[in-house]
Amino acid sequence: MKTFFTSKRLFLFAFLVLVIANIAVFAAVSANRSGEASSRIVLTERELQLPYRNLKEDSGMSLNIAWRTLDANYTGTSYGGGWATPEWLNEKKMAELGFDPARLCTNADIRKRPPAFSKVAFLVLEYGGAPYDEALHRADTALAIAKNEAAKYPGKNDVTNALEMAEHETQRERIADSRLFAIDAGLDTAILRQKYHDRSRYILVKAQIEPIISLCNEKEDREGRITKLSITSVHVPLQFKKSIDAATMGEKRNWNESKPPRYEVTLAYGKNYEPWIVSVRILDAKN
Repeated sequence: MKTFFTSKRLFLFAFLVLVIANIAVFAAVSANRSGEASSRIVLTERELQLPYRNLKEDSGMSLNIAWRTLDANYTGTSYGGGWATPEWLNEKKMAELGFDPARLCTNADIRKRPPAFSKVAFLVLEYGGAPYDEALHRADTALAIAKNEAAKYPGKNDVTNALEMAEHETQRERIADSRLFAIDAGLDTAILRQKYHDRSRYILVKAQIEPIISLCNEKEDREGRITKLSITSVHVPLQFKKSIDAATMGEKRNWNESKPPRYEVTLAYGKNYEPWIVSVRILDAKN
């Protein structure tokens, strides 16, 4: 009898914990979505991508947030995560974000450099605009160079392969690659929003930023990198999951495919800078 009552109490306790946890989650979601959204923006499959792993039919769905940078040390662009080093994330900006310039370099042997330390900052993501125009320009420039080389050395395998790759990259840039670019970062959202006031074009998100520790006797600028967004994906509610499933027919594309987007998503960010899906629209295959 004693065991029965103990088991019953444990069950009730577990049930109570579950209820309280659900209430806490609901309260957090409600608080995030109350009042004016910090951003409300229309994106497509180019920026909100299905995960590459296979999902069971009865499982939930989330869309990965695909963002990019115009790199400081590369003529192309990079997708965000781990090694995103935008040209604006220089020594001055790192100091503004609270990094001590004296700790951005070391005199130690390269094998004994101290581990990088990160900070949370607010990252500005811009949809389209000048960064995307620059990405298109870089792709077109690379294609023009490849065409020029192919004309100089007709039939040369490596030159022909380089041309085919440049053509593919340019095509992908125009119809498939993400148009969401990290363009700035800061610690004060009010200052950032004053500068980037269009809530349908700029998103403020929390992100991890860390320095690239270099040797102090090197003359190069002390840089930082964006390691990840605090929230990397957005949950798809059931009613929208059905629409996306119908549009994609379960086909998950590879990252390097040059195909147009199949769906459009209205995304909102709340007071806590957490996203949710407002609506989904299926796009025409020719769009």
